[in-house]
Amino acid sequence: MTTSTTIGPLAVAPTGARRRAATVAVAVLALGVLLGVLWWVAAPLARADVLDGQVYLTGHPELQVAQDGWFAAITGLTGVLAATVVSLRPGRGDVASAALGPVLGLVVAVVAWQTGGLLGPESLVTQVAAGSAHPLTPLQLHAYTALLVGPLLFTTTRFLAVLFSAEPAD
Repeated sequence: MTTSTTIGPLAVAPTGARRRAATVAVAVLALGVLLGVLWWVAAPLARADVLDGQVYLTGHPELQVAQDGWFAAITGLTGVLAATVVSLRPGRGDVASAALGPVLGLVVAVVAWQTGGLLGPESLVTQVAAGSAHPLTPLQLHAYTALLVGPLLFTTTRFLAVLFSAEPAD
């Protein structure tokens, strides 16, 4: 039996709830780091050429689309898988999981974005200043709306799971 303790006007969460919240927080951060590493490995980087102090890029707009596309694909697939797992577990009608899923998906996406950016090459300016003749373009997210792909697909998958698995009323 877990009971909450009241300290003044604030209620302290039961031990079981705090443990679950800590587990979810660690899982969200770990998943975000894992997805950031996957994005860093999968997303393409372009090589620039430095001639007479000028940096020349080839195919840079396509690279931006490819980096954003890989990010969206990785987080979107994760959103679908997470919603499927949540929908298949017993007690899937939990409103809290349906409401928190997209929020946690956004946190995972932000952690993945920052992790991938940290693992990728430094800015072109920094690389050129260090004397690199062929710097690599940094790993960046150019369309910030890609952060919403995972949460959107989580929500859509949850909706479809509830829609098609609804039991008929007696």
